[in-house]
Amino acid sequence: MDRIKRLRKMWYLARTFGIDEDMLHDILYIYTGKDSFKQATAEEIGFVLDHLHWMIYGRPKWTDKMSRALFKFAEKHGISADRVFAICREVLGIENPEQVKDIKDMRRLFGIIRKIARQESKV
Repeated sequence: MDRIKRLRKMWYLARTFGIDEDMLHDILYIYTGKDSFKQATAEEIGFVLDHLHWMIYGRPKWTDKMSRALFKFAEKHGISADRVFAICREVLGIENPEQVKDIKDMRRLFGIIRKIARQESKV
């Protein structure tokens, strides 16, 4: 998504959910050290969008995409969705991958599924 589209989406989300301009500038400053959106790159505006998504929906935007990828990865390696849920409960203490809040934990889940698939292929 280009810079202008990201800006429009950011302002739309902010207006829709009652987030004021000062808060948006604070978020930008925290992530980039810049005071103005005129100075921000498309990537930096993306950081603000991701933060808004987390503020509004309670989880980072990448969790939806990554959890779908996790289930596809597991299916490709012959591991059922029920087993993925069980791994989430056992390893991270959560009910499903969409509740993962840290990218390191998501990578950990991918690693565990890969390890299980390798062990089962040897048997």
